[in-house]
Order: sequence, then C-alpha cells, then structure tokens
Amino acid sequence: MYNTVQQKRKRLGPSRRRPVTPPERRQWLEKLEGGQGITRIAIDAKRDVRVVKRGIEQARQEGEATQARQGFLKDRLEQHQQALLEEVQRLRGVATQGQVSFLEPEESLKRKVHLGLMDHVERTPLGRMVTEYREMAEGYRKAHSEVENEVQAAFRKLLPSVPPGVMGDSWPTTVLWVVEDVVAGKAVWSRDYEKAPHEGAYHLHWMGRRPTSKPLDEETFPRVATVHENLMDVAELWLPRMTQKRQELKALGVRLADGLEDLLVKGLVSGRCRYCPV
Repeated sequence: MYNTVQQKRKRLGPSRRRPVTPPERRQWLEKLEGGQGITRIAIDAKRDVRVVKRGIEQARQEGEATQARQGFLKDRLEQHQQALLEEVQRLRGVATQGQVSFLEPEESLKRKVHLGLMDHVERTPLGRMVTEYREMAEGYRKAHSEVENEVQAAFRKLLPSVPPGVMGDSWPTTVLWVVEDVVAGKAVWSRDYEKAPHEGAYHLHWMGRRPTSKPLDEETFPRVATVHENLMDVAELWLPRMTQKRQELKALGVRLADGLEDLLVKGLVSGRCRYCPV
C-alpha cells in the first residue's frame, strides 16, 4: 500500500493527461452556451473541472479571433468588389461611347484594379469581348496613325510651294481633327472652303476652321487652296476605312456595355484575381 498520493505518483512516474482537442473545446463551449453546467460537462467528458474551464475559455478566445478575422476579410472583400464594380462602370462608359482610348487606366492603382477585373472575367464571354474591343480599338488607332503620317508627309512635300509662314504648322492637325469628327458622326465631310475677306486680303475658312496663319493676297491664295485640295485627297482615301472601323467598334461597344451592365445589376464580380484578399 502507498501511504500518500505523492508516493503513488512517484512510484508510477509522471501522469500523462489526455490533450484537449480544438473540437472538444468548442463542444464544451456549445454545451455551456446551451445551458449545461460546467460540472456536468466535466463529468460527461471525464475531465477535471479546471481542465474544462480552461478549455472553454480558450475556445471562447479562439472563436472571437476567428470572428475578427472573418469580419476583417469581409470588409476587405467588400472594398475589393466595390473597386471592381467602379472599374466596370468606367469601362461601360468607354464602351457606350465607342471610345478608342486605351482601356487600361494610366494611373498605377486604377490600372491594377483593371487588371484584377480582367482576371475575374478572363475565361468568360465578357472577358473575350473586352479583349476583342481592345484589339479593335488598337486597330483603329493604328489606322489613325497611318493617315496622320500620310497627311503630315503630304504637307511637308507641299509646303515649299507657298511663301513661308502662310500655312501654320497646325494645318495637318486641323485636317485630322476634322477627319475624326466626320468618322465619329459629329460632322459631315466637305472639301468646300471659303475665301473670306480680311483687311484687303483673304483667309481660307474650311468646316468652321481657319488653318491659314495670316491673310493671303490674290496671288498666294490659289497656291494655298491647291495645298488644301491635295490634303483633302489624302484624307478622303482613308475616310471609308476609318468610318467602317469606327462603326464596328461602336457596334461591339453596345454589346460590351450590355454585358457590363449585367455585372452592375448583379452587384458582384465572380471569380478570383491576383489581388483578391482570400
């Protein structure tokens, strides 16, 4: 016989308590919150009451930490979704107007949001439509660059035929602005110009613009008018092609805007991206 408990423990070696598992702690907490007493819980679990108390407190702390993490992630997800939906709204504006500007914003943070949105919709019909719109807009910008180069080249070639300083350097730009307005449906193309009197001389007026930098005398005006006619010839060659490209872009923009509106109505961008909080 052992005289004391201490002698018995010394004889048998150190006791090995069964570790309390997280599911067990949570079960105790649920029972306590359900109205069961700690003593009853300890008896059912065949545990010391002190062990059960510590386990319940630990489970309570773990639950609070989990709720805090879930709340934090919920806030981050809501902010992420809001940023995505704002980008959807911006793209809808681009598509509705048939804009040929770059779809990706220039500002770094907004560009990352755009890339995130593209990750979300990458494998969807909407994502493929955005890609198609981007490529079509790039094709239009390329055509615009080509006509700009040709108009500029024609202008440089014709410039020596008139006195210095008569034709402003902005004349090719003026031609391109008019071409852009015509293609966008904001103006009707016309080669006609007006010989507008000005203090004993003349200015050349064309489609509401005055590309001459100073008044022209009777001898100079016909030569400037010839330069104008030649620039019109170059621009007119590109008008059908650019008009067709712009119309195709606008038609695709209508379909794209409709798909983006579906996302706005749903109020949720499904999928994942490189910037998702979870």
